[in-house]
Amino acid sequence: MEMETRIVAVDNADIRGAVFVEASPTPGAAGIIALNYLVETLNGSPVLEIISPHFPQVSIIDEKGIASRPKVEVYLVQAGGRRLLFMSRTFPVESNEGSHEIARTLFRYLSSRNVGEYVVLASGRVTGDRSVLYSSNSSEGSKTLMAAGAKPSPSLDSLPVDRLTGFLMNFFARAGGKVSLLISDTSSYMPDHIAARRLLEVFSKTYGIEVDFGKLDAEIEKQRQLMREAEQMGLGTGGEARNERYQREPFYIG
Repeated sequence: MEMETRIVAVDNADIRGAVFVEASPTPGAAGIIALNYLVETLNGSPVLEIISPHFPQVSIIDEKGIASRPKVEVYLVQAGGRRLLFMSRTFPVESNEGSHEIARTLFRYLSSRNVGEYVVLASGRVTGDRSVLYSSNSSEGSKTLMAAGAKPSPSLDSLPVDRLTGFLMNFFARAGGKVSLLISDTSSYMPDHIAARRLLEVFSKTYGIEVDFGKLDAEIEKQRQLMREAEQMGLGTGGEARNERYQREPFYIG
């Protein structure tokens, strides 16, 4: 069993000065959907693997029947005249100690390669008006995000991020790095592709990236059709009741 977190380079690509972008598990999964969509449509290539004993203690079976421990992959994308590192997690890290150790190891690795900007893509119930909200430790970054259509987050008391992301934000900020959090407002715990699209619109404008929304729009329309069919079958009331329940429940993960 691995006794400490390791960062493994799977490619010799140059990541110096890249912008590090993370999507962690939050209600609506808008950040994860958005980030994975960017990796796919912008032809991201895997450059790093993060292996840690603090990840969930489960085995993943691949198509060949081979079992492996969970790992997190980091992808490199060249777009908008800059390097972007994309990291997506579908699971939270439960322990405080484990989250700190993973964040410290990853931050040290990235900072040694002059990666000084950290962006978090998330979603959660915040205002109820379906906006994209931002928080940034940079006045210049705040102006850019606002110009891209985001609104200032009304409160930082209950950020929809887990401990690992919280520690990473703290490490980058204390080292003088630029840290930004983008939250797409959603009332659902279920995957929200519309919230993901709004997140992508703001992110792409902020970093000058051209994004083809065709596949995402097709998925959104598919989900809308399924909802219309459910309503026609008399399931609309139940769905509305569930949605109202989601709005009353807390959205914090951590």
